[in-house]
Amino acid sequence: MQMQKKIFITDEMKLEGSALAQFHDSATKSGMVRAVAFPDLHPGKGHPVGAAFLTANIIYPYIIGNDIGCGMSFFQSELKQHKFVADKIARTLDDLESPYEDAAVHASHHGISDLKFPRSVGTIGGGNHFAEFLRVEEIFDEEKFCGPGLSKKQVYLLVHSGSRGLGNSILEEYIKNMNSAGIDPQSDTGTKYLHEHNYAVTWAKFNRKMIAERIGEKLRSQFKLIFDLVHNSIEELELEGKTHYLHRKGASAFNRYAIIPGSRGDFTYLVYVPDSNLDHLFSLPHGAGRKWQRGMVKGRISHLYSQSDLLKTELGSVVICEDKELLFEEAPEAYKKVSFVISELEKLNLAKVVAKFRPLLTYKRRDHSK
Repeated sequence: MQMQKKIFITDEMKLEGSALAQFHDSATKSGMVRAVAFPDLHPGKGHPVGAAFLTANIIYPYIIGNDIGCGMSFFQSELKQHKFVADKIARTLDDLESPYEDAAVHASHHGISDLKFPRSVGTIGGGNHFAEFLRVEEIFDEEKFCGPGLSKKQVYLLVHSGSRGLGNSILEEYIKNMNSAGIDPQSDTGTKYLHEHNYAVTWAKFNRKMIAERIGEKLRSQFKLIFDLVHNSIEELELEGKTHYLHRKGASAFNRYAIIPGSRGDFTYLVYVPDSNLDHLFSLPHGAGRKWQRGMVKGRISHLYSQSDLLKTELGSVVICEDKELLFEEAPEAYKKVSFVISELEKLNLAKVVAKFRPLLTYKRRDHSK
């Protein structure tokens, strides 16, 4: 298979130069056969976020990074839109950071017999991770919207989290032995890594379910999983009679539907994928994509907003984040407008918008040191 690179954006000038440099550098690594970048492309730790890479006879754990299995789970709740009061719900969600006592019991019900990092199960973590309540703002395709059994009257929950300390421990072990080099997936090292990687992906999916479970317990409501999308993973693909390895780094895996959120102060889009194929490596953008690096944000906006200002968004949603640094680092201004990403996808016929959702309440982190 001949090496191919493709950037799915109509104007590359809208992408950060360092992100493009990382993409092109990653695409030239040994064993690469295809690389794609999406409109949310932005710089990562050595490799870009918002891209996917296909390799033959080699895998690159360093591309995936420390948050193996990071992704999003989309749930439909029993809560009705007209009864949802964000401030009241916020007072109820008082603690999602402490260990979840029932984690091991739930794990056994999900086929996980040897639960690693049990004290992290059911916790969201830091960075850009969140749990967010949404309501339907607008439906563009009624038939596709009803396909997964969605209702415009319900409130939805989007959980974005990953494998927490587990994924980091796997990457650290790999770096200690291999640094950032690629490895033969059939070797002892490669086999061991893929085994641990697959466990971390399963753990991360389970973790997202447990976050929803904990929220449901506090609100006395059930949450029905609509779909789970993995953003950081390696997946085996059989192509032309040979095994290849698809590396997604901040690129959404999907079947037919995908959810693409903006920042906490922006809309979230449900999209339908008319043609899932190798051209875009069976992947989509995973969100709006960062515009500014975390360390830059506070200096740029602290003279414009106080800490309390950032606890409400321009769309009227409530933000729970008692970590001042994180509150500024993840401010809406740090992200691209998600409408830009969605517009690019539609121009390129990669996806069609099914519905738009408005944020109601975003949970990031409570501070229990007070």
